[in-house]
Amino acid sequence: KIMGESQFGSYLQGKQTGALLPPNAAALYPIPFDDTTTLTSVVFTQFLAKWFGIYLGKLDTFGGDMNAFAHEWKTQFMNTGFGPNPVVFNTYPYSTLCVCLIGLPTESTQFTFTAASAGGTANSAGFDELFQEGVVLDAELRVGIKPFGLPGHQLIGGIWSNQTFTSL
Repeated sequence: KIMGESQFGSYLQGKQTGALLPPNAAALYPIPFDDTTTLTSVVFTQFLAKWFGIYLGKLDTFGGDMNAFAHEWKTQFMNTGFGPNPVVFNTYPYSTLCVCLIGLPTESTQFTFTAASAGGTANSAGFDELFQEGVVLDAELRVGIKPFGLPGHQLIGGIWSNQTFTSL
């Protein structure tokens, strides 16, 4: 999977709207409020069994919490509040090098475990700064459900990082 992104034009920022989060998610990707074009994802995937695989490369990490109702800012809601969980912005870089194990024990169950570089940026390959700012580990278990015949899922996950953060 290869994905490139471009940003051009001007966007309203939080200080102009009074909002804590930018009102237009497109202003954040690939580099916040910067006219640029870059490869944000170059991922190689290999399944070793029908139910187990591995993928590695430079990953667009905001695809990790996809759901049928909100999250995909390109085709659903532009507002940042309906996209990826903003708490993750502080822990996970948008585009970074990683390796991930994926398990699919049943048709509606998915388990992933990812190790990623904490200092990745969308406008660099990332090999020079690999794990210099720390490591991010995350695990996620997603189980599909169909209440009243409608699509849905239950998800439990966690993220840990040894990156240095500023204490407020």
